[in-house]
Amino acid sequence: MANFNVTIKMSEETVTKLRDSRFKLFGFKAVAVSLEGGVPLVWFKSENYLANTQVSWKEQFQGYISSQTSPAAGTVIYASCVNNKVDLGQTMNVDRNGNCSETTTAGTPGAISILNKGKLEWTCGINQMVNGSPQALCAIPLYGGNLDVREPSISTKDGDPQPQPGWHLRKLRPTSPLF
Repeated sequence: MANFNVTIKMSEETVTKLRDSRFKLFGFKAVAVSLEGGVPLVWFKSENYLANTQVSWKEQFQGYISSQTSPAAGTVIYASCVNNKVDLGQTMNVDRNGNCSETTTAGTPGAISILNKGKLEWTCGINQMVNGSPQALCAIPLYGGNLDVREPSISTKDGDPQPQPGWHLRKLRPTSPLF
């Protein structure tokens, strides 16, 4: 499990203007998927930013499904079933009742695959641990009998991973879709 750090640098004038306007810092991570219709989710939110703000994380993932099949802007995606044992290169199997405990090593290298063996539609995605808590990175339709493949994308600057920071006034929480 690799540890990553990135520093977001801004001038003191920029920080003052953002704080005076009550902006919050949101982080997003890109995820490459095999199916259209997915949405990125807020990965982290902070009101405590400075001219040099450090963001740290571990590349530790989980697979999840949710019974919420039409996430709307500003809602929070709640996982109905989480598999703590799925890792990159593995497939999480979801049975007809929405149980997701079985994991196989057969999967796409560098990606987490989720196979729906039932007929019900779910929303699925991957979580990444933030301060010891799982935070969903994306919400993607998982149709009955389908296999979804999602690969955490790492944008880089000089070879170092970079989250996608954004500034917003809306009241969003981690795991909220941004449309």
